[in-house]
Amino acid sequence: MQSQNEKKISKKKFIEEITKLNTKDLRQRYEKILKEKKDIEISNKTKITKKQLIILLSDLIYKKNSNIKIKSKKNPENGLILLQQGKRDNMEDTYTIWFHDDLKLYAVFDGHGGEEVSEFLTNILPKKIYQNIDLFLVNYRDTNIIEQLINKIFISIDNEIKNLNLESGSTCVATLQIKDHLYIINLGDSRGILYYYNVNSKGYKIGKLKVQHITDDHKPDNASEFQYIKQAGGRVEYDKEDESYRVDGYLAMSRAFGDFDLKYSGNLEFNGPVSVKPDIYHTKLHKNRKYYIILASDGLWDEISNKRCLGYLDKFDTKIGCQYLMRESLEKSWDNITILTAILK
Repeated sequence: MQSQNEKKISKKKFIEEITKLNTKDLRQRYEKILKEKKDIEISNKTKITKKQLIILLSDLIYKKNSNIKIKSKKNPENGLILLQQGKRDNMEDTYTIWFHDDLKLYAVFDGHGGEEVSEFLTNILPKKIYQNIDLFLVNYRDTNIIEQLINKIFISIDNEIKNLNLESGSTCVATLQIKDHLYIINLGDSRGILYYYNVNSKGYKIGKLKVQHITDDHKPDNASEFQYIKQAGGRVEYDKEDESYRVDGYLAMSRAFGDFDLKYSGNLEFNGPVSVKPDIYHTKLHKNRKYYIILASDGLWDEISNKRCLGYLDKFDTKIGCQYLMRESLEKSWDNITILTAILK
């Protein structure tokens, strides 16, 4: 833990002092504090330079400002964001786009029971990532550490939602790109697709569209989700009116932020029939491929299949393809719809 002396000296003075230590001593000191704080543990295989250790150790003791203002971008790079309120009373879909250093975050949130949680997520998710940014940048190749970090951040956000007495809930589908590594994060029944084309030496697309990842919707009637709900003491009921399966006859998804009435245990991770644990997919981005993402709320996916969606995006460019997708889904759906597409670089 941070000593009383460390608390009294400035961050600049502290950095001057630890710079005198060798790399081995710095690492031991850093790992000791992590263990005492019950924070993310660093694998022995993870290579960390002395300069990186100084940054990590100083940021651990002198925490990044939690009141930092996050400035999100309004539009994706080389892509498009479309939002359309359906026949619902309120627009509960939100999104965030945030870049910092070698890190890029795209995310779509689909609120339910109100827009409080989905609005809150637009700022708190990039803020939490920023507060841990040095760990992300140092360990971006280590999928175990990054998954620990993301899970920790999701639990922390859920705690803040509960402490603020926000009564609604929300999904989250996001991509977090750190240099040439991409993490796709999914919680709830929104969906993300990562696809690519091979490119030649001049950067022109060659060959057919290929799918890298499609996230799994967290629906209560999915076999693995159904089993988890039962083990957690919940039940899955079929709603004849809207032809959907619901947790305890209420929620039409099995994972989400908020919805604390369906997180029985009361511990910090709020385990119950509804979980805040996201699925996390990892891929290394190759130079000879051109990668695209589409993130969308279930207002799109309930009406448009993956195959049809990719057909539009393959036939047209992403911007025109998304406009066709929005137009067709609005003709069939009464739900709010958000579609975000981007080319990853």
